[in-house]
Amino acid sequence: MYEADKKKKLTQAKQHCCNWVNTICVGAMMKRVDGTIYQRIDKEYADKPCRAHDCQYFEQIVIPGIVNEH
Repeated sequence: MYEADKKKKLTQAKQHCCNWVNTICVGAMMKRVDGTIYQRIDKEYADKPCRAHDCQYFEQIVIPGIVNEH
């Protein structure tokens, strides 16, 4: 992935991701199974610098939730 793409994803994470806290990821991952939402803390991401470019939560939850971005 190009650095410009990574930077764009970090900017989107800063603006839209509930896991973003001053560049550090909370690590809360969620998924829906049969109408039930499950949440867990992923130790691979928690308390580490944001990796929006390599984050399933960001791609599956945050990006689809961004409506109008200029």
